[in-house]
Amino acid sequence: MTVDFSSQPFAELLEVLPDGVIVLTASGRIVMVNGQASELSGYLPQELVDEPVERLVPAALRAEHVALRSGYVSNGGAARPMSARLDIVLLRADHTELPVDIALGPIKVADEQLIIATIRDASIRREAAVVVEHEQALLNAMNRISVALLEGYRLDETFQAITRDARRLVDADYAMLTIPNDDGSELVIRYVDGDGISSLEGSVVPIDASMAGLVIRDREPVLLVDASTDARMFRPPAWPRDAGPALFVPMPAGSAMLGSLTVANRRHRNLFTVADIARVRAFAGHAAVVLEDRRRQEEIQRLNVLDEDRERVASVLHSTVIARVSSAALRLHGLLGEALPAEATDRLWEVIDELDAATKAIRDAVFPRG
Repeated sequence: MTVDFSSQPFAELLEVLPDGVIVLTASGRIVMVNGQASELSGYLPQELVDEPVERLVPAALRAEHVALRSGYVSNGGAARPMSARLDIVLLRADHTELPVDIALGPIKVADEQLIIATIRDASIRREAAVVVEHEQALLNAMNRISVALLEGYRLDETFQAITRDARRLVDADYAMLTIPNDDGSELVIRYVDGDGISSLEGSVVPIDASMAGLVIRDREPVLLVDASTDARMFRPPAWPRDAGPALFVPMPAGSAMLGSLTVANRRHRNLFTVADIARVRAFAGHAAVVLEDRRRQEEIQRLNVLDEDRERVASVLHSTVIARVSSAALRLHGLLGEALPAEATDRLWEVIDELDAATKAIRDAVFPRG
């Protein structure tokens, strides 16, 4: 039986509701669309009436949607409140996908069992949820780096973890960590993460003619639309040919600069957003500070070892060298009590003074006074 909704008293009510409403049969055929639903979908109401509701579902999800809809009907079609799922989208007339929340409820009109789907634009809520999710991911990544260093992970393991987490933070295809070589004369892509770029590891990068060198010098991030064609970009032989958007971020720790962190996408993917830049920059800064603190701790430990070595050397010097020098000086003092020529006595005193000075110099070198 076909229901004429134009004559139904609730038709006008549906039009004044703030949410979109689609009325459909148990078999999924659309029988009514209010103005709000028309606006959300981009279709005119007459373009949707008598169409299957799957027209508003992305093609990849249509089979699943048919199964879910059929299961809903076979289970009695009870009222289902507005969903807060993050994976429900409405396929619009322009083929874009709009995040939506949907509530379902049964209604009987002129002896026909129908389903009312109430649709609400969830874009703002989804965006807020994504922001929270990204912030949590950033905090988790920062925490992992801190914990790794506190637990004594090797620096090369930590650098690799930083590179991997940077890529995951913004769902990038590639990530590279570039650091100065031992004498600081050039840069080296020391760590990489992403499919097919392992050969890029170890590539030498000039400091004065590369984006990594530029961000290290200027201490500011740089975003390239296409790193494979940009004239400012130095591309080592192993640079991925399909790399497009690329973000270069410095790794400052106070006045020190540890290197540059780079994330890149393939050409067909979107440019990194302002939020992406902020997250990678914050993560790189945090990682640099933690790494610099680790290096300082290692330097302190090294100095402590030197202090321990100095104490050991001092003990040996005191028990052997200084004792023997002092003993020799005492024996020479004993000779002064014998009848010696004045010239010999003067020479003995000179030697004794030299031995005393040598003993004092050794003590001052081993036990320096503040």
